[in-house]
Amino acid sequence: EMVEGSISAFFPATALQLHERVTVIVDEPAASKLQLKGYYKFVGKLQDDLIKKHRPSDWISR
Repeated sequence: EMVEGSISAFFPATALQLHERVTVIVDEPAASKLQLKGYYKFVGKLQDDLIKKHRPSDWISR
């Protein structure tokens, strides 16, 4: 519910969907129940690649 459900007072954590910089960490059994798990994996990998490419410590060594 928290990740893919509608925002609801019954599940207060669903309000985190409105935050522009939230990161949700789930284990594999929970992730397997997500309907859009392929999308989340793709976005996670894209984000990791961008972080590695633009890491401030790399700027210093250039």
